[in-house]
Amino acid sequence: MAALLWMSQTANAQCGYEVVATIGLPPCGVPSQSLVPTDINNKNEVVGYYNPCVIGPTKPFCWSERTGLLFPQLPAGYATAAFLDSNDAGQIAGYRTVNGTTKEAILYERGVWTALGYAPGGDSSEGLAINNAGTVVGYWKSPAGELKACRWDGGIITDLGPAIGRSSSMALCISESGVIGGFTIEGFNSETGFTLNRGSLTVVRPFPGSSTAEVVGLNNAGTTLVMGRPPEGPPGQEAFVATGDQWEQIPALEAPLIYVLPHRINQYGVVIGDAFDPICCYAPIIFSGGESHALEDQLVNPPAGLHLDTSNGLNDSGWIVARGHFEPSSPVMVVLKPASSTLGDFNGDCQVTAEDLGLLLGLWGGSDEGDLDSDGIVGASDLAILLGNWSVR
Repeated sequence: MAALLWMSQTANAQCGYEVVATIGLPPCGVPSQSLVPTDINNKNEVVGYYNPCVIGPTKPFCWSERTGLLFPQLPAGYATAAFLDSNDAGQIAGYRTVNGTTKEAILYERGVWTALGYAPGGDSSEGLAINNAGTVVGYWKSPAGELKACRWDGGIITDLGPAIGRSSSMALCISESGVIGGFTIEGFNSETGFTLNRGSLTVVRPFPGSSTAEVVGLNNAGTTLVMGRPPEGPPGQEAFVATGDQWEQIPALEAPLIYVLPHRINQYGVVIGDAFDPICCYAPIIFSGGESHALEDQLVNPPAGLHLDTSNGLNDSGWIVARGHFEPSSPVMVVLKPASSTLGDFNGDCQVTAEDLGLLLGLWGGSDEGDLDSDGIVGASDLAILLGNWSVR
């Protein structure tokens, strides 16, 4: 079970993250070219894109500890492409450009590019997210410039507009159970979020104090990650997690970092994003158990001179992929893994709760994962250890 990668052998120590790798590209002008990761799946495989030599066309990449950096070759006639999301089967959603300008949604799998296309009358599309069933969601664009939320199943496109009931919309995420999230566009700065579950629509309206709502992430536990904008003041984003009618704002650390740009939520409700000041500053954060922490402060023995700039991807094992740099300016992609050392913190959220109890009970009677006391079997003594560390932070 991937989530059990969090397990360690020393109780009651601080939760943190180890740097697995820092990966850069050769310098090429000012600023230097850099990798932009977009996702890390549950096999710890990273996808994303980069711009060769600063002004070159966008190109896709893949990375894992086993393979290192890979740069898939584009088919003839396609100079630009980007990987935006991946699943555990190694299928990747994204886009490539047609005729040098028009974006076309794609599915990439083991060297094979499949064009997903767009609905009749459309002139561009992007695949923004994919789940383990291979369903891709995103949008296609009409000649009038309206965005149309859609999904692709087996290469067949379905326009989600009739189910959503708005002329302009975008699908941003899809859960493993097939629930789709996104937003509708009802006018300038007036987005309203939605979730769509087998044709059943739930409207996610702005949280009090926000003027917009966009569903940017969701999981099978029923937790929704929502981005909103304040109605007044400098431009910025606010982030919330919502379960049913219960909303919780994700705090932005401390001034001048007054907003949060949320990116990903995993199966256990852990969120990554970036706290920022709209004038100058960003700081990657991780949100769990009702608290936000600066991700850089959670690093265990980081390489000298490394600074984190943005958080980008998060998986269910707690692995994170981010962007950073070494002083003074060498940009790198940074892969992090959990360094939790609290026995029983199976899901890596830096606390021991009912979710960890459920994981332990699912392994009851086994002899490997979940054996906290190393006596060869998962049983009552392991349960006692977990309960003894209940809610340890």
